[in-house]
Amino acid sequence: MTKIFSFNKNCRDLSAGRNSLIKEVNGVNGLPKSLAPGFPDLDDQFNQMGIKHLRLHDGFGIGDMDNYFQVDRKNNQNQMIVNVPEENHSAAKKLVADIANVRSIFPNAAIGMRNHDVNLALRDANYEMTDAYLRDILNNQADLNPDNIQRQIMFRIGRSLDGGYEIPEDFDIYAKLVKALVNRYAVNYANIGMPKKIIYWEVWNEPDLLFFWNSDDPQKYYALYEKVVRVIKAVDPDAKVGGAGISFSNNA
Repeated sequence: MTKIFSFNKNCRDLSAGRNSLIKEVNGVNGLPKSLAPGFPDLDDQFNQMGIKHLRLHDGFGIGDMDNYFQVDRKNNQNQMIVNVPEENHSAAKKLVADIANVRSIFPNAAIGMRNHDVNLALRDANYEMTDAYLRDILNNQADLNPDNIQRQIMFRIGRSLDGGYEIPEDFDIYAKLVKALVNRYAVNYANIGMPKKIIYWEVWNEPDLLFFWNSDDPQKYYALYEKVVRVIKAVDPDAKVGGAGISFSNNA
């Protein structure tokens, strides 16, 4: 069977879609701000390209719920050190692990979930570094932003690459940690200097890869997803919640 499609670029059906406008797709994974010493700020370049939609993932602590970076994990991808000479790999791995672990938001998440103690999981919450990145990204410096580009962030709930593959040990407590995030970044965002709230949320990155999610049982992900989505929508009914970022479409 043959299908033929024809397009008339000189005619628009104003009854189609939202005023017949195609949804913008100029988005990227990653941040325009330097992630670590030696990495550049790319605000100017992002604005020149007109990038409005940013996926907050692989921030190496920034935006990460919890991290368990270990320099000796055999399946580490070592994304941050691809240009480091081989003889310096050990020191570089330790530096990356130290940076990512100290910047994660809930440093006691694992022990709290292991003991089924939400207060312990929330103890010593470390929002400040993620706050600073979100403020800077969303405020978008005027001198680098002549077209007044208004950015949106999709906040990936989970961990960065090499931040661990352990499934959260207590889904109910994990959902309460997410609730704390949504309260901060979608309800009380103005209190920390953010010009707008986080609207878009993604639940985990690539759970179809064992180095992000150490289970081949999709029902476990679905169970976590259900709890997390319910708590997000309870806190902010207007939130837009997507699924996971999937590495291979046939795994979706």
